[in-house]
Amino acid sequence: METLYLIKKLEQAVKKSLELVDQERQKQAHGAYFPLNTRHPRVLARETFYQHEHKILLDVIDQVDSFSEQEAEEDKEEIVFIARKLIAEVAYPWIRRRVLDEGHYQEIYRDKDFDPYAKGLPHTQKRLRSSSIEVLGLSGELERELIEELMHKVPQSLRKDYRISIEDVVSHKHELQNMFKDNWSQKARLINFRLYELGIGEKEAF
Repeated sequence: METLYLIKKLEQAVKKSLELVDQERQKQAHGAYFPLNTRHPRVLARETFYQHEHKILLDVIDQVDSFSEQEAEEDKEEIVFIARKLIAEVAYPWIRRRVLDEGHYQEIYRDKDFDPYAKGLPHTQKRLRSSSIEVLGLSGELERELIEELMHKVPQSLRKDYRISIEDVVSHKHELQNMFKDNWSQKARLINFRLYELGIGEKEAF
């Protein structure tokens, strides 16, 4: 793992997180939300979020900087995964939204500096593949629809106690466009993007 490269990106994210806090304050000062003296809840929420990200980023830098030969690979991978996710959340503030404009996918796909969170991290990839599909960050409606469609792929005898996981999504990723009754292309592209973002899928051609 290239710790110096990762630390450099984390330090850039630290700077960016403070810039985002300042941007929210500037929006409020110039009446972007409403011209009142009281602080808008949205501004406060975003300020708090990026201030929290700033503190976590500093802590993660310390953890990456202190990697040792004796440290378990699983533990290192977990920190790298968190680091990459934090970097992305600061670089692309919209990435946490449950519904995304498709133009955003292209922005990520074109970004040569974007590191899918679990790319090259075998232990983390294995953990993710066995996780609930909640980690995809989909809307509740799409998540329920995806579970329902994937459950049809499970043998009837196993369905009673079966829990749909990311592994099921990966196994049937090329069938996604045929699973949904409406907006099938948009839904499939979003799910495939989330797999790529996590580091357990490939870039999808548009």
